[in-house]
Order: sequence, then C-alpha cells, then structure tokens
Amino acid sequence: MRAEIRVLMIEDSEQDALLVERELRRGGFDPRVLRVDTRQELQDALARGGWDIVLSDYRLPALTGLDVLHDVRECDRDIPFIIVSGAVGEETAVDAMRAGAQDYVMKDNLARLGQAVHREIADAESRRERKRVERALVESEERLRMVVQATRDAIYDRDMATNRSWFNDACVNLLGPLGPEEDLHERWIERLHPDDRLRVMAHFADAWQAGGSQGIEYRIRRRDGEYAHVLDRCFVLTDSRGKPVRMIGAMMDITERRRIEDELREANQKLKHLSARVLSVQEDERRYIARELHDDVGQVLTALKIGLDTLVKAGSSALGSIALGELADMANRALTEVRDITLSLRPPQLDDLGLAAALRWHLDQQSRVSGWQSVFDADELPQRLESGLETACFRVVQEALTNAARHAKASRVEVSLRVRNSHLFVSIVDDGEGFDPLEVRQRVMRGTSVGLAGMEERVVLAKGKLDISSSPGQGTAITAEFPLSLRPGQGN
Repeated sequence: MRAEIRVLMIEDSEQDALLVERELRRGGFDPRVLRVDTRQELQDALARGGWDIVLSDYRLPALTGLDVLHDVRECDRDIPFIIVSGAVGEETAVDAMRAGAQDYVMKDNLARLGQAVHREIADAESRRERKRVERALVESEERLRMVVQATRDAIYDRDMATNRSWFNDACVNLLGPLGPEEDLHERWIERLHPDDRLRVMAHFADAWQAGGSQGIEYRIRRRDGEYAHVLDRCFVLTDSRGKPVRMIGAMMDITERRRIEDELREANQKLKHLSARVLSVQEDERRYIARELHDDVGQVLTALKIGLDTLVKAGSSALGSIALGELADMANRALTEVRDITLSLRPPQLDDLGLAAALRWHLDQQSRVSGWQSVFDADELPQRLESGLETACFRVVQEALTNAARHAKASRVEVSLRVRNSHLFVSIVDDGEGFDPLEVRQRVMRGTSVGLAGMEERVVLAKGKLDISSSPGQGTAITAEFPLSLRPGQGN
C-alpha cells in the first residue's frame, strides 16, 4: 500500500512537475500535489499548512529557491525541503544546504528522489518527536520545580554512587544552610534526636533494601535549636541489576499536628475524668443533702410535730405557753439548717446582689473557717454581668479557695476583680506552700486530681483563659480572664 503524502511543489514547468510526481509514485508514495509558481500562492499554501514535504525548483521566473526556502522556514522550521532543479553550481547548492535545505536532486537524475523523500520525511518525524519529548520534559521539569518550590515538605535526593545529596529550600529552612564541603546526610544524622537515632537508622537501612518506606515519625533538631516532629517517606531507585542507587524522599513537619493531637488527647482524658467526677459529685451532693435533711432538719421537724400533737392533747394550760416557746426554737433551728444547706449549694447573694458581693461573702466565710487574713478588692462593675459569666467566676474562686484551704496552709489570701479593655479578670493569690503545676496536670491525666481540670473546663466553656503560676514554697497565683458580657438590657 502506497504511503499518502501531501506535497507542496514550487515549479513553473507543468511537464517537470508531472515527472517529479511520477517519480514519487515509483518511490512508493501516493502523492497529493499542489503546484504553485508565485510567491503569493506559496505563502497562501503555507498558511493552510499540513504539508509533509516541500519540493522546489531553484530557478523560477519571479523568485529563487532561496526565497522559497526562507518563506518555508519562516512558516515551519521542521518541514522537509528538497531542491529539485536543473544544473546548479556547487556553491549555490552549498548555500542552499546552509540555509536549511535538507537535500537537492537534479532533474536529470530523479531516480534518487524517492529515497531522499523517504529519508527526509522520516528525519522530520524524528525531529518532531524529539521536540515533543523535549517539550514534555521541559514541562515536566517545570512542574516538578514548581511543586518543589511550592511544597513545605523538605525534599531530598541522595545519590549513593557519589554520596552526594540534592535538597530543596524547605530542607534548608528545616536543617539550616550547608557549607561547601558539608553533606545533607551527615547533617541529618547529626540533628536526629538521640532517643530516636537508632530506631530511625534501622528503619532506613530496612527501607534501602525494601525499595522504600511508607513513613516514619521522628524528632529532628531544626536550625533554631528546637526539635521538630517530622513524617519521613522515601522511595529507592535501582539500576538494571536491581541494585539500589538513589533514595528520594520528603520530610513533612508535623510538629503542629502533633501538638494539636496531644492537646486533643489531653482534653479527652480530662473530659473522661471530669465526666466521672460529675457523677461522683452529684452523688456526694445528693448524699449530703439527704443526710442533712434527715439528721438535722428531719429530726427538728419530727420533734416539732410531736410537740404540736402534745399541745393538741393538752388543750389550753400553762404548760402550753412553755411548749410554744420550745416549738418556736425548733422552727428557727429548722430554718437555719435549710438556709445553711441552701447557701452551700448556691449563695443567694450571687443572684440577688451580683458577683462582687457573692465573692466578698464567700471569702469572709472561708476566712473564718480557715483562719486566713483575707483581702478583697474589686473594680466597679458595669451593672450586672451575664449570669453564666458570674457563675463561672464564682465557681473558679470557690474551687481555688477550697484548694487553698485543703492544701496550701496559707496565712493570707487575696481575691481581686478587675475590668480591663472589655475583659474581666479574677485573681486568687495566696502565700501558701505552692505546688508544681506539671505534677498536678499529670495527676489530672491519671484522674487522681480534678480540681484544676474543673476550673479550666469552666473557664474554657465561658470562652476565657486560665493562668496558674505556682512553685513549691512560693505560693500560688490563679488568674482567669473572660470576655466581658452583660445581661440583656444592660449598658456597655
């Protein structure tokens, strides 16, 4: 089957054109020929495109073969161009080849035309394919360069034959710049955390033999001296014999992710212990209220009922007036017991008079029990605060004073309430024994201490922040900061 080709022929002789076309058929082609002999026709044909080869006479009435070659190369630098002409001088032929013609064939020797066309079309296709590959390679390298620059991962490429490494800017940002004689691999080994080094080196030794690694997390010292948590994945390239020759990988800085995960884990652990503590506190409160009502209020009311029954049976007598006094005392005792129970659950001052009054009353009550010298200082608050905010502040102070009474052995306690820049600050400072906050947090995680966790939870739920400063023998300072919010209908 003949190979169909599109031929643009620049020839003023129709007879010569037919001879050329016949020779192409003999050479195994099925030519589709367009013959032109003016420059305008040539340029119009080139503009339409789609030509497999250009065959041109050298001497034409209105232009030369070099003119034709110039126009063809302006349009397409890769299209094959063969001069098919009568006798031309050797110097002319050399000039044409230098200008970009692939070959020239004499009209009196057309027998080699088919072979020349076959060769030049194949060469042109090779040139086009090579350019396509080169363009694809350039585009691929450009994409890789953009990815390497855009990513935050530290990418490295180690050549085991030369023991040299290539790395991107993120590697420099992570490990610091290298000197002219320094190697990334040596810097990387040096920066590994001592507790992780053996594990990581063993992992990559296995990865070298296995062809890569799905990933390993470890710590590495950054250029700022701090340790970063990284996730390192690698891929190993082998030669034709299957021998590993290169290792390419990327280190992703997951320090922030690990911090968030640790905080979430700690929060979940606190929540677990707090949930258990809530149930326990509920049962303790119910047991306390039931005992108080049964042992104190219940007994007083029982005695009151018996006294009233006795009066009913006795009728009006002198004994009745004495019994009425005793019964009034019993009623007062019952009221006192009920009031004490109520105050222990939630002081009415908090609802009736506001946060400052409730804090002052509670500090006075706790001071009388614990024997502290107490100081209370409060800014003038802008009307009443939002109910949830007042409750959160009061419970934080209540928990802090309870802890101070149980553990601090303090002689002086100060409570202050401040308003600054649309924020409310409540502080509790004592001169007691103090404690190690880290040790207390560890007890919180084990579930053996929940007071601190309870304060933190209340503050977080109120969108605030809690700061605890303490050390053994140095006392304790607790400050809770809340966004200032007023009750609906209050001023700013």
